[in-house]
Amino acid sequence: MLDDDDFYQAELRHLHVVDKRLRSYAAKPYAVYAASFEEVLLLDAGVIPFVNPETFFDFDSYSDHGYVLILV
Repeated sequence: MLDDDDFYQAELRHLHVVDKRLRSYAAKPYAVYAASFEEVLLLDAGVIPFVNPETFFDFDSYSDHGYVLILV
């Protein structure tokens, strides 16, 4: 299926993960690394933000360190 996809072949082939152990949570850091955005927001699937998620980028910890870690 992906062998026939021109976009995949041109832009994403180098990101293809063959190792079947790299699934679910283990793939998240690679997804963030491969993102073409200047800023990336990584939330777990069960997270429902009750405020606009863009406000997370205004936190002092993000400004100072480049990340925000919220433990619940």
